[in-house]
Amino acid sequence: MVRYVLYTFIGVKCIIIDEVSMIGCDVLHKINLLLQEITGVHEQPFGNLNIIFCGDLHQLPPANASPVYKGPRNSICGPVLWQSLDYYPLEQVMRQRDSTFSEILTKIGNGERLGTEQIALIESRFRSRAWCEVNVPATVRLFHRNHDVDAYNNNAFIPEFENIADDKMIGYNTLTEVATARRNLHKMSVVESGGLPYSLNLAVGYPYMITMNLDVEDGLVNGAIGTLKYIEYLTEGEQVTIYGTTEDVEPQPSTSTRIRKRVRLWLEFPNPSMGQLCRVKVKPHVMCKRDVLDLKWTPIVTRAANIPQWEY
Repeated sequence: MVRYVLYTFIGVKCIIIDEVSMIGCDVLHKINLLLQEITGVHEQPFGNLNIIFCGDLHQLPPANASPVYKGPRNSICGPVLWQSLDYYPLEQVMRQRDSTFSEILTKIGNGERLGTEQIALIESRFRSRAWCEVNVPATVRLFHRNHDVDAYNNNAFIPEFENIADDKMIGYNTLTEVATARRNLHKMSVVESGGLPYSLNLAVGYPYMITMNLDVEDGLVNGAIGTLKYIEYLTEGEQVTIYGTTEDVEPQPSTSTRIRKRVRLWLEFPNPSMGQLCRVKVKPHVMCKRDVLDLKWTPIVTRAANIPQWEY
């Protein structure tokens, strides 16, 4: 164990972890093992430190992970670690002052049946698709299935550019294995692929959501929404230095009728603090292209991720 890590935990008696629903069961067990190693107390959960988890377990588990209350796949102890914790429900709702609406939300969260008056209240807020197109055309739509989301997005606008992922298959011995693995990869949902779609339709002026953490400190996190302002095509040999990493732009041969190029997307976020550090880094580049770029825009570059298919 690194000495400065041990020094950091000197005198620590209690650890508070918020948003417990975003922690997978594998991460929970890693926390347990790490604290046991730090304290040297291996016979007690979490190294015999007091630990408080806060959050709403009704929320969805993190992508590519099992819920925190389930046992990890590579452990024989199952959910024993989670069961060692005491549960204290907080029954007072703080985010919603309307008692009627608060009761409706609580019932929906618990999967309970709504009363007739409660159903009528919800249905009174219903609006037709035609009404929404006229009055709130830019509002965010929520769908139950990812398939419905993709169908709406594909029909909502005419894309100016379709960005295609460049797949690299590693660990396969034959072309048949590679082809099979590629087909399985393309069948995966965006959730299974770590928030990275195979193809992304792009059009300037439309909102786009970041689906993975790029720079937490800079506010470029999963769920951040910005408006696409410009699509910049990167030239061969150009270096991309954003988010602390440098990548060389290599030629990408096209294997289909769709364009396969490296691009840099420029988004404008409603909160100026989002992407502020990133904008400082690319300011010299923006100043060289003031005819097409703006200092208020934040660049988003192509990201890579390892997607082990054996986990699914």
